[in-house]
Amino acid sequence: MKILNFLCVVILSYILCSCLVPPPAVVNQVVLPEETLMRYRKFIPSDEQITSKSHQWVETKLSDGSVKKRMYYPEKYQCTHEMTYHPEDRNLLHGPYNEWWDDGFKKDEGQYEKGKKSGSWKSYSITDGTLTKEMNYINGEINGEVKNYTKEILRSKYTYDMGVREGLFSVYDSLGVVINEGLYKADTIFSQTLEKEKDNETFKVVEKMPKFPGCAEIEDEEEQKFCAQRKMLEFIYSNIRYPKDARDKNIEGMAIIRFVIDKDGSISDVTTVRGVSQSIEAESRRVVNTMPKWEPGNQRGKAVKVQFNLPVKFKLQ
Repeated sequence: MKILNFLCVVILSYILCSCLVPPPAVVNQVVLPEETLMRYRKFIPSDEQITSKSHQWVETKLSDGSVKKRMYYPEKYQCTHEMTYHPEDRNLLHGPYNEWWDDGFKKDEGQYEKGKKSGSWKSYSITDGTLTKEMNYINGEINGEVKNYTKEILRSKYTYDMGVREGLFSVYDSLGVVINEGLYKADTIFSQTLEKEKDNETFKVVEKMPKFPGCAEIEDEEEQKFCAQRKMLEFIYSNIRYPKDARDKNIEGMAIIRFVIDKDGSISDVTTVRGVSQSIEAESRRVVNTMPKWEPGNQRGKAVKVQFNLPVKFKLQ
C-alpha cells in the first residue's frame, strides 16, 4: 500500500513555498476507458506508437526513439501539454513543446534542447488565443528583445541579456503611442518617463506587494513577508482537500488560480489559469474564495489592485 502525499506548492509572485498534507489512501491502478482513449487519439499522429497511458496522459514513441507525453484535462478531453523527451533520457525535455489552455486555445509553443528552453518561444491569450508574448532563449535564459501584446497589438518591448533585463524598454497604449520608456541596468530601472496611472488599474508588481493577514505587528519587512507566506500556507494546509474522484483516477498536476487583491484587501476576479481536472479546479477555487482579507498592495503611497497567480500542486506518491 502506498501512502498518498498531497503536495501543495504555492507561489506568490515570484517566491516559491511548499506544504505537505498527508491524508493516507491507496493509489489505485486505473484502466483507461477505450472511449476516452479514442477521444485522446485525435491529438496523436498515426505514425506514433502508444507505449503507456492513464486517465490523464498518453505516452508515445517516435521513429527516432524520442518519447512524447501528452497531458489531458479528462472531463474536457482536452490536451493541455505536449512534451518531447530525449531518446536516451526520458526525464530530459528535448524537442518541440506545446501547451494549451483548458478550453483549447494554444498557451505556449517553443523548443527544448537537453532540458533547457531554446530558440523562439511564443505565448497566447487565455481568452481568445491571440499572441501575447514573443521571446528568444539561449541555454534556458531569455536573451534579446521580448515583445508583449494585447489583442495582437504591441504594448511593450524589453531587452534581456541572458535572463536579466538590460537595455532600453518601451510601453505603448492601445493606439501605439509611447506612454513610458526608459533604461534597465542589471534588472533595475535606471531611468524612465512615467505614464499617468489609471485610478482603477490592476498591477502585477508594485512597490509594496499585498500580504496575507496576521503579521502586521512585525516591523522588519523581510520577516513580515515570510511570516505572511507561512500564514497563507497554514490556511491552505487547513482548508484544502485532495478530491476523491481525482484520487481514485490517479489524477495529478498543478492547478493555477488567478485572483485580484482589491484596494481594501478583499479577493475578487477569481479565474482559472490551469484546472488539471474538474474536481481539482473546483477545490482550488473554493479555497481561494474562502481566503480572508489581505493587507492591500501599495504603489507610490496609495492602495492599489494587484493580480496574483496561485499554483497548487496535487501529487500522489
